[in-house]
Amino acid sequence: YRMKCVIFGLGWLGLPLAEQLLHKGIQVTGTTRSEKTIDLDQLNHQLYNSSSVSNLSEIVEAAELIVFAFPPNRSSLDAYSNECLSIVEAAPKSCQFILISSTSVYPDQAIIYTEKEVLPDALSTNVILRCEGNLKNVLEERLTIVRMGGLVGGNRWPVRFMTQSGKVYAPEEPVNLIHQKDAVGIIVYLIEKGLFGRTVNACSPQHPSKKEHYTIMAKQIGIAPPLFSDEISKGKIVDSSYSVELGYSYHFNDPNLFV
Repeated sequence: YRMKCVIFGLGWLGLPLAEQLLHKGIQVTGTTRSEKTIDLDQLNHQLYNSSSVSNLSEIVEAAELIVFAFPPNRSSLDAYSNECLSIVEAAPKSCQFILISSTSVYPDQAIIYTEKEVLPDALSTNVILRCEGNLKNVLEERLTIVRMGGLVGGNRWPVRFMTQSGKVYAPEEPVNLIHQKDAVGIIVYLIEKGLFGRTVNACSPQHPSKKEHYTIMAKQIGIAPPLFSDEISKGKIVDSSYSVELGYSYHFNDPNLFV
């Protein structure tokens, strides 16, 4: 017996996730919005675009687990929710779901945010939080929401963009980041342990300041560091201790060691 999983969005996170799940003996179908070459043995790859949903029911036909790993559609307040809900509707009634959400659902205040500070809310004006709420209302215990910190690793190093932007950043604000290896690792862990019906922050447990972290990262990849102001402003801290209580062990506790 091999569990059947469908990953909507074989991108920066979805593709390495597919690879890990295949490695664990799970049967994986993955989708992309446009033609691209995907070189993964045993991966069933389908083209799926929400504007042409003709093949949706065949993609999700026998799915036991569906992962939403595509970026939120912000064309309207409900576009993202509606796309996810149309997939839910086509899926078997016993199917379980993981929504890759974001810690951007937490307002930018100098507060420590656990998962309880901001709950999924179908009436929210935040596109992602609204989607969380809509899915939670329909799926209840069949849904786990993973709120990812800023995604780093692979070919994605935010410090490059920060340096190129010429913008001036607040030095003291803490970072809330997760390495690709942990972003994939925590999803695989939740699936293997059958941890559904939860909302989980996924973020390196340590939160160095932006100035400290991005200066180190710039040096590691051999570019000039971003510009920082003298302003003393504190930002939010995303507390990921619940993920550790659930038994997940981070590869990178300290973002300064990402490389």
